[in-house]
Amino acid sequence: MPAAAAEPAEAAPEPVAAPGAAEPTTPEPVAAEPTTPEPVAAEPTTLEPEADERETKHEAAEAAPEPGLPEEPTIPDPVLQARAQPEAFASEVAKSHAIEQRRMSIDELLTSDEEHADAPTRNAHHRAVYEATDEAVEVRVYNEEEGLDITFPCEPGEFILDAAERAGYDLPFSCRSGGCLTCSAKTIEGTWEMDEQYVLEDEHIEEGFMLLCCTAVTSPGVFLSHQQDEVE
Repeated sequence: MPAAAAEPAEAAPEPVAAPGAAEPTTPEPVAAEPTTPEPVAAEPTTLEPEADERETKHEAAEAAPEPGLPEEPTIPDPVLQARAQPEAFASEVAKSHAIEQRRMSIDELLTSDEEHADAPTRNAHHRAVYEATDEAVEVRVYNEEEGLDITFPCEPGEFILDAAERAGYDLPFSCRSGGCLTCSAKTIEGTWEMDEQYVLEDEHIEEGFMLLCCTAVTSPGVFLSHQQDEVE
């Protein structure tokens, strides 16, 4: 028997608003007010190891001396030297003290040693005063331009300058050590022996120049004084 056809379902009734009820309303969209973000403190940044290394190399390059310039010498610490080598340090101190004592004693008598550091010191002091003997020889020192003409006895081995002073005459001098030309003279007659001196060259001596402060005559002699300009 054939099945009966299904009847169509009834449509659902539309809702009917109750009398007096308000119709539903859709709310209008409201615009949001703009907000200002609060400032955020920046966190300290830490250099990465690679960046830190680059900065260190840059600082080292700036501190390094320019190429071609000599490095400054390192001054040794005297305290460390004394501790490391006490005997050597004590020796240097003693040597320095001896030199200073010698310089002080010379400076009391000389005026030219500061200008002529290599001036000998053997003649710095007057030789012992000689007594008159029969062996003395006659010495004449003169210079017409200076108004000088004196004659006096000179004992064997006595410097001419000392003999003149012993006789009461004043001749020009400065250092009394063979280190300047103030007492230079030229031989006119006679023979002599000159002690250490550091200002006359061999050619000057061959021409007869000598220094009265460190020259002793070996025969009667005649000498022209004030020859400093002629030698220089």
